Amino acid sequence: MAISKAWFFIFLLTLAGAGEVSGQTEDTNGAFEFWSRMDIRWVTKKSIQHDFEFQYRNQQRVASLQERFQLYTFRWYILKRWDKFYMQSSPVTFFERRTNEGTVISEYRLTQNVGWFLMEDKFQIRSGLEARFFWSEGNHFEEIRWRTRLLYSLPVSDNLKIQLSDEIFFHERTSGIETPFFDQNRTSVGINYKFTAHWSVDSGYQFQVRSFTQDHTDNFNVFYFYLTYQL
Repeated sequence: MAISKAWFFIFLLTLAGAGEVSGQTEDTNGAFEFWSRMDIRWVTKKSIQHDFEFQYRNQQRVASLQERFQLYTFRWYILKRWDKFYMQSSPVTFFERRTNEGTVISEYRLTQNVGWFLMEDKFQIRSGLEARFFWSEGNHFEEIRWRTRLLYSLPVSDNLKIQLSDEIFFHERTSGIETPFFDQNRTSVGINYKFTAHWSVDSGYQFQVRSFTQDHTDNFNVFYFYLTYQL
């Protein structure tokens, strides 16, 4: 019980620390975005979980300008759990960003995450590494990104959970324009509702802080809706 309380205290400190990070170079506020996702989940007889994700996001490039882009994603996750520990890999992930001016930026990504469940699975910590490869017409670059998420799920009923999370990202460009080490921070509050044996939904609000240059950090308000179908 003492360990569980310690982890929850670390979670609260991380949320507070995220606010400190966002306040250091904060320039603009108020950009709104909408993220959606359809996830088809398949669990094999060997308890290996496959997630096939299709995403659509309507995003703003920077908070101070009205330039927006549409993002489309296909991602395949493979997850294997051993008691409280799990490993999650994404061998295939494709992103495509389309701006209103017609510019197309594509991304291929490889991801490896590890995670732990604590407090009777109410608390989860996940950390991982991403190799990202970008290309557009006449240009390409690569980067490595580290991400760590803390998630706390509060059961309200058999079908409903309230979820609080914070995820922080750091990245390093291996080619192309140099970027600050701090990438972004995402603080979320939402619900998970399982309305049938196969269908569930995650919906809520996410406050994001994204760093573009050493002195330019923007805040974004993201509303998300994720639908999951489990085979």
